[in-house]
Amino acid sequence: MTDSTFQAIGAGSVAAHHIGTAITGPVNVLTAELLNSARDVQAPAGLTNLPSLPLCFGRTSELDWLRGTLGQPAAGTAVVQGLGGVGKSTLALAYAHRHRRDYTVMWWVAAASPDHIEQSLADLALRLIPVWAGSASTEDRAAWATLWLQWHPGWLLIFDDVENPADLQPYVSTPNGHVIATSRRSASRPPSQRWPSMYSTWLQRVISSVARCSARLRRPTVKYRRPGPSQPT
Repeated sequence: MTDSTFQAIGAGSVAAHHIGTAITGPVNVLTAELLNSARDVQAPAGLTNLPSLPLCFGRTSELDWLRGTLGQPAAGTAVVQGLGGVGKSTLALAYAHRHRRDYTVMWWVAAASPDHIEQSLADLALRLIPVWAGSASTEDRAAWATLWLQWHPGWLLIFDDVENPADLQPYVSTPNGHVIATSRRSASRPPSQRWPSMYSTWLQRVISSVARCSARLRRPTVKYRRPGPSQPT
């Protein structure tokens, strides 16, 4: 034993001469049965919670970029950046609907905060294992869904309106699926607030104009009948 003094400062800090196992944050404990179920449960065909797609024209180059980016062996995440209202979410949604047959699961994740992300993933667990998830906590359901994603390939997650890029780190570290993130964070922000450049697989594209999208309009049908000989004109 040495006479050295160790000092821990801050929440979750640990100081000791020797540490075997240290747990410094919230922990979700799942039973062995649940851990195995995350491996064994298969997603029903076409599982998705995607919003409906408005009629959308244009954005061909951006859609091709998304496909090319996510199709690269080393890339699993594409980040679409731009100001609010320029069509980032619509672009991601259009990609998902266009390639819906290429993925086993497509899941839309509200990503403005960690709590929003956790709730969206908890909802995924509710669709995959409803008997257990119906009475489980949001935290346990989200933990189970994250484990399921690590076991199963071929999914697409769309994290919409990401405020803090660090919130995505637990979900982009697995090579089993694809991730699209939309964000208003721009490259002009201070380095500490930008998308991390350390993630070489996070390829970014900035869009700067509103997508040409419109709702399908029903026009009134006007019937015209040519007057007959006995009808006044």
